[in-house]
Amino acid sequence: MDQGIATVFGGGQVGPERSYHDEKMVKELIDTLAAHGVKEIDTAYFYDGSEELLGKAHAGSRLTIHTKVPGGLTPGHLTKDEITKGLEESLKRLNMKKVRASSALLAVLRLPLVRG
Repeated sequence: MDQGIATVFGGGQVGPERSYHDEKMVKELIDTLAAHGVKEIDTAYFYDGSEELLGKAHAGSRLTIHTKVPGGLTPGHLTKDEITKGLEESLKRLNMKKVRASSALLAVLRLPLVRG
């Protein structure tokens, strides 16, 4: 079944020093996104305060959350343990039990995934 192309809101504008800088504004953003059929938001631990504000606003109860795990820019740091630790920390900040998609930042997609 063809679902077309998903529109994903970039969560880089969510954070204390960003366009959406408090819980009330983030809740209004979520309402606006939902009203326009946007069901996904992309965030990251390095979008200063984005995960925390999305967690306080319970964004994960209404949107699919995509986030990134740390380590992909440093050779040898993209291990199972580092990925697990990064996801656990993101889940805590996002106030969620799971994220549906997680991306690892890889420097030009040339760094190997280290098993172990």
